[in-house]
Amino acid sequence: MPFEGIFVLDGIFGWASMIKPLLLLLTTFVNFARADSRVLKSEGIGTQALAQYAGVSLLVLLLFGYWVYRLCREIKARRVSESELAMLYSNMSLGFALHQAIRDQQGKIVDSRYLEINPAFEKITGISRQQCIGTRSSRIALNSLNHCAKHFTDVETGKKPLHVEIHCQTTGRWFDNDSYQAGPNHFVVLLHDISERKRDELALKASEEKLRLSQYYGGIGIWEYDMLNNRRIWSEIVANGFGFPKTENPKWAHFLATVCKEDRPLVIDALRQHLRRGRKYDVEYRINVSGKKCWMRSVGQVERDQNGKPLRMLGIVHDISERKRAEEKLKLSARVFSDAHEGIMITDADVRIIDVNAAFTELTGYGHDDVMGKNPNLLKSGRQDAGFYAAMWGTLSRDGHWRGEIWNRHKDGNIYPQLLTISAMRNGGGEVINYIGLFSDISESKQHQQTLERLAHFDPLTGLPNRSLFADRFSQAIAHSKRAGSLLAVCYLDLDNFKPVNDSFGHETGDELLIEVSLRIKSNLREYDTVCRLGGDEFALLLQDLQSQQQCEETLRRIHDALADPFILSSHPVWIGASSGVTVYPLDSAEPDILLRHADQAMYQAKHAGRNCYRIYQDLIVAGILSPDHQPPSVE
Repeated sequence: MPFEGIFVLDGIFGWASMIKPLLLLLTTFVNFARADSRVLKSEGIGTQALAQYAGVSLLVLLLFGYWVYRLCREIKARRVSESELAMLYSNMSLGFALHQAIRDQQGKIVDSRYLEINPAFEKITGISRQQCIGTRSSRIALNSLNHCAKHFTDVETGKKPLHVEIHCQTTGRWFDNDSYQAGPNHFVVLLHDISERKRDELALKASEEKLRLSQYYGGIGIWEYDMLNNRRIWSEIVANGFGFPKTENPKWAHFLATVCKEDRPLVIDALRQHLRRGRKYDVEYRINVSGKKCWMRSVGQVERDQNGKPLRMLGIVHDISERKRAEEKLKLSARVFSDAHEGIMITDADVRIIDVNAAFTELTGYGHDDVMGKNPNLLKSGRQDAGFYAAMWGTLSRDGHWRGEIWNRHKDGNIYPQLLTISAMRNGGGEVINYIGLFSDISESKQHQQTLERLAHFDPLTGLPNRSLFADRFSQAIAHSKRAGSLLAVCYLDLDNFKPVNDSFGHETGDELLIEVSLRIKSNLREYDTVCRLGGDEFALLLQDLQSQQQCEETLRRIHDALADPFILSSHPVWIGASSGVTVYPLDSAEPDILLRHADQAMYQAKHAGRNCYRIYQDLIVAGILSPDHQPPSVE
């Protein structure tokens, strides 16, 4: 193995360098001894002296042999140690690289050359031994990894190992890099693969950042109460929300001071119940910080030791002001929905009822379960045709709302009018998701409207058309006469002797008489004829579809005969009569107002003739009693 050979040879050469001078000394000593023995013999020195000299030499040789024996044992032990060390380097999990520094003319390290690497280095960097050995570190992919020249300069300058974390862009792995100086020009690099730990650290950091962001955007703060050390820790959101300085350790009283006075007992009791009885600590309360009130929710859990003693309490706090406002809006909407006097109906996009309020049930007679999932057309009365509903839905689709009057059917079968408003509710994409109908029963309003219309067009005492409605019907009657080519008789009637009755019996009796007169006149007219009360005891009649003047006179005689019969008023018989005048259109082709004046003139001629009779305007013209050029005053 490469490392074993390097270290064994290095050991042998080292010991050899130490043995060489000793062997030289021993050889010199032996040669010197041989020479000395010859000299001693030549000079006559005895055998005993030679024996002593030989003993000393033998002792020296024995000592030398023992020393050589010890030396061989040390060499063998070193070879074993070096072999084990080489095996350790070959099998170690750390990457090992031996570098030789390359310097410029000024002696500054500008690069390095790989002298040796172990298998672990190859494995964790992905660089093979053949690529690496003898190659400059700046020429292989690992250059982006460790910046060897800078690191070795820092090690040499600082005279101590250098530890850095590096990221290999080629493999995507992370390493602990420890650099050591192994000699004047040699450096050792140890690499420890920390990719898994680094991934865990980065994942933890990312998780913490996500938690921080979720806390920030979600408005959730974290707090901790260390009960053993009486210390409180809180996040930035808690500090900002409660107005705590971030460097301060607030006391419990400081926290309570921010809680609104009305809610403090609630917070204290919740904490007491959690610590003493183990109930869940989840409390909502209001705080007042710098005059600003907010709703907060705190949730926490205490940690205890094996004896049940509280150690610390960890929890979160959340500003729920928006939620509280939304809840209040929902409660208000629910109250409006449930307590509204108007009926409210909500359908889905397919116009199926999904909810109704109590007023709906009261107004329609249908309960909640009666209408769930059904189409609102179950309320249709049939008064409006398909065109009405098509126009309604067209407006609703175009404008998003519709408002109008509609007739619907009560559950008991009665038909009644509603004032209905329908609104289409859309989502963010503009799609209809619900329809909301708001309606009220306008029966009373309709009745009031009809009463007003009746007062505007009918006499309140007799129920006959008044002047306004009479004028409208007068115009229609003339138009009909023109279309049909028929005659139209216009009659002006005034009661005789009405004033004495009214003065004698009083106004109530007079009103009773006028009502009875109206009934007798109507009973002698056809359905399409018209009688109106002009005021006081004066009446006007329109007799339509006449074929001759004689038909008009027959009707007038029936009316006069009916009015000549006695009226029983307050158990007393009363006799009155009537004087009337008539003009016939188109024989008299004047405007409506002039026609009525002509009839009024003829009525006055009947008064002059003795009353309780009628006169015809055309006959008066023929008789020369009235002039056709005479313009009578307006009839008021």
